[in-house]
Amino acid sequence: MIDDYKNARPQSGFSSASIVYQAMIDDSSDRYMMVFQEGTASDIGGVRSARPYFVYWAAEYKALFGHFGGDAQVLQRVLPAMAGNIYNEDALSGGSCPYHRIDTRAAPYNAYTNSAALIRCAAARKYPATYQNLPVRTFTDDTPASARPASQSVTIPYLAETIGYQYDPATNSYLRLVNKQLQVDPANNQQIVARNIVVMFQAYSIVPSLDKLRPNVVNVGSGKAIVFKEGRAITGTWKKTSNTALTLLYDATGNAIPLVRGEIFMQSVPIGTAVTYK
Repeated sequence: MIDDYKNARPQSGFSSASIVYQAMIDDSSDRYMMVFQEGTASDIGGVRSARPYFVYWAAEYKALFGHFGGDAQVLQRVLPAMAGNIYNEDALSGGSCPYHRIDTRAAPYNAYTNSAALIRCAAARKYPATYQNLPVRTFTDDTPASARPASQSVTIPYLAETIGYQYDPATNSYLRLVNKQLQVDPANNQQIVARNIVVMFQAYSIVPSLDKLRPNVVNVGSGKAIVFKEGRAITGTWKKTSNTALTLLYDATGNAIPLVRGEIFMQSVPIGTAVTYK
């Protein structure tokens, strides 16, 4: 779980993550969840607390779930219910092993970890070290360079910032921008890119929870999606049949949308958000 408050930027680890989720939280802000599969990162942070819908996304991969606590709903109900589908690494509940504080940022934006520490601490807990043969998405080979469009730009507004993507046909990927500035990973000074951008329109609201009013994103069920890949947009549907089921993507005819191999950014936005592209 990664903070996106302005004091937490620029965050570390994006360029090494295989899948990144972004969704609204409370206080008109948003938060990220990075999923690391084949890549490793020397720095990951700043690490923050969980919200229920992020736990349900993490459960899709039966992942080691790294976070600094969470709201009462997460801690008292969601994490216990998902105990068979995630491996919990909560810094505030006996899981401080992989985390440390840096002195170049003020708390609470200074909690960091890295891939080596996460792997070491997972082994210490006797968590499994290999992928567990879970459902997977459909992938396809790249379109030949001669058939790719010259450009595409995508703009995704959140309340706290605007996310942009600029397609580069030479690499068949999208340069990622935050508030019109190219996003660079301070862990390795690499430009952050996406090979696939999945915009999921999902119901967002603030609802009573166990401790106070909390955000809710409805990420189980189905809804409109736009998939951007190889300089083109495909309008279709996202579907997640249960809290632990993999979110899958379908085109207007009901066929699975194949993604190209590489980084996937899953952008959850409230229904009605004015996502634009050209």
